[in-house]
Amino acid sequence: MAYSLNDVYRFLRIVMRLNGVTVGLGLGLLLLAAAKGDLAAWGVFSGGPIWPVRMAGGLLAALGVTLLLAAQERIVSGPSMVGMSLANALLAGVLLLAYLQQEFVMLNLSGRLLLVGIFVMCLIGAIFPLRYVRAEYVSH
Repeated sequence: MAYSLNDVYRFLRIVMRLNGVTVGLGLGLLLLAAAKGDLAAWGVFSGGPIWPVRMAGGLLAALGVTLLLAAQERIVSGPSMVGMSLANALLAGVLLLAYLQQEFVMLNLSGRLLLVGIFVMCLIGAIFPLRYVRAEYVSH
């Protein structure tokens, strides 16, 4: 059913996979494995202990794996959708607050475009599952 054309969760699965690969695994593994110098050059790390950045990367990678696994389920459960929506809403909120506090002024054009892309992916991941959660809630 997950791969058929009449799957009601088809677009949700696409969003879950795309979000899991880009925001979850992509950004997470980047924060987890990048060198201190690279993170400092990108403006992500400004000195001090590196473990908060690494921990955030590990948690984002775990979120990505969770989304990829949830997208493979025959029926995507309501808790999976709520978890995806909540995690992405919190990420989008953190990025928005950091932007409003002008914490991204040191980014170049490509960094700003990447940041906007991540923010848009987080917004899509936060809003898109709500339609399916509502439909599941109404059907029960």
